[in-house]
Amino acid sequence: MSLWRELPTRLEQLRDLALDLRWTWSHQADALWERIDAGVWERTRNPWTILSDVPAHRFTDLAADAVSPNWTDVSRTGTRI
Repeated sequence: MSLWRELPTRLEQLRDLALDLRWTWSHQADALWERIDAGVWERTRNPWTILSDVPAHRFTDLAADAVSPNWTDVSRTGTRI
């Protein structure tokens, strides 16, 4: 049994970003989490909850969206989207 859901390859770095505690004081990635699911982000402000609670098809759609930001460019160093 996996501790977390599988993410599309293009979005795998979101897991690292969600586990990076800098998001608690640096809000540079907030727009990214809000883009994934604004409602969950507004209620929780918790990236791990986004990864856990948002339906898998949403991540599949985001990974396939050609106009989405390059998710792999969002890094722990605070790259803005």
